Amino acid sequence: METLPLQLYSEVIIPPAVQEEFGSLLAGYISRSPSNHLLVQTLRLMLGAGEAEVITLRLELSHSGEQVEVILDDLQRGV
Repeated sequence: METLPLQLYSEVIIPPAVQEEFGSLLAGYISRSPSNHLLVQTLRLMLGAGEAEVITLRLELSHSGEQVEVILDDLQRGV
């Protein structure tokens, strides 16, 4: 059974921090790391690791001309 994002999009890219939340790379998903580590660390002051990497990766991909939409889960875990 496909997950909802794979039903909606032909390609689903996740950064390593999101992959770690799932424990392994889900079938059909593509793992890609953001290269701007300074931006990730800056965003980490306000956001979780997954959110910081997703936003950074989205900015990097859109600057390279790719059309990108993001899905964020802002649920606080372990609080």
